[in-house]
Amino acid sequence: MISASPDEFAAQLTERLPHLKRLWKPQLRLEELRLDSLDTVELLMVVDELYGVRLTAGDLGEVTTVGEFCSLVAARAAERAAVSAESNR
Repeated sequence: MISASPDEFAAQLTERLPHLKRLWKPQLRLEELRLDSLDTVELLMVVDELYGVRLTAGDLGEVTTVGEFCSLVAARAAERAAVSAESNR
């Protein structure tokens, strides 16, 4: 689960993806990041590695801004944690 603040989340992601650091702002539209297919895969892999959340390129189609992307990751991480907690009962 993401227990980091939005700023900490951004710092963790951009530490691994430094080319996004100056662009990573909640209000920025994802298309403005100008991610090519390799960048997209790299972003999705970093999210999986850091938070255990597996997203697809299709999931990115559900959101339009960086802030919405962060919310999607947080929601999926919370879902994952809830399922894991339920399984451990």
